[in-house]
Amino acid sequence: MIEAFIAPMLATEHHCPFDSSDYLFEVKWDGYRCLAHFDHKLTLFSRNGQDWTIEFPSLIPALTKLPGPYLLDGELVILNQEGKPDFSLLQDKANRQAVQYVVFDLLYWQGKSLLEITLKQRRELLAELLTNERTGNIFLSKAIYGKGKAFFEAIRAQELEGMIAKEITSFYYPGIRSKAWLKIKERKRLLATVIGYLPNKYSFKSLYLAKAKGNELVYIGKVGTGFSEQEKLILLQMMQTLIQEQCSINNLEISDNNAVWLKPVLVAEIDYLEFTPAGRLRQPSFRKLVTVDD
Repeated sequence: MIEAFIAPMLATEHHCPFDSSDYLFEVKWDGYRCLAHFDHKLTLFSRNGQDWTIEFPSLIPALTKLPGPYLLDGELVILNQEGKPDFSLLQDKANRQAVQYVVFDLLYWQGKSLLEITLKQRRELLAELLTNERTGNIFLSKAIYGKGKAFFEAIRAQELEGMIAKEITSFYYPGIRSKAWLKIKERKRLLATVIGYLPNKYSFKSLYLAKAKGNELVYIGKVGTGFSEQEKLILLQMMQTLIQEQCSINNLEISDNNAVWLKPVLVAEIDYLEFTPAGRLRQPSFRKLVTVDD
């Protein structure tokens, strides 16, 4: 019997969609990664091995009806009124009864570990296990073979997060961020004003960002990724000439007491996934500095 929990296989970032007969393509579901183990009793595991069964009781009836023992890999999602995965809904425990489990891999079934058979073979067995496309609140993630570019355009048109490209002959590598799985995200871009930074021992940890709304600046969150070491040095030198005592946004409440505030003259180009309901950037990444106004 395979272990009840194994660390899930992870995907590597890839810059653009592509076509290839060696790959299948799936929606990148915007939710919580979850492994479901059933052998007389059901256990739901988070990506880090935390027992989530009690957190999502609505999944138990459908999952315990499937013939086990098995170990599934998939994503927990909640769909909004437009039928799209909404990460913010999932974070609110009051919505948990509406959770759905999108299954995309089968790691153990019928007494056998499936880690060392190909993805294509695992998908065929998974389709056999999930004989219906949807079983209650459990459903199989659809896969498109070969045509990644057209699939990505459809994802973009539906304003979904992105897609995963998976090599169909690949095995399952627990806990490994493998190039056999590639994640390609549909990201947005904006120009943001840098209003401060959070220093660390050598340079800075993140930048505080704002966006103009009428004649005022509105705080939209922090960015702490996307910088090269050279860019961080250049940015720090610029920012140290722009330090001011007060934040440019009145009554901004943040938890970082060490924040250094700046005159709002630096403008950065930022990639991001979406805005949260609170108006903060989700998964922002710094691209470049655009202008410097003296």
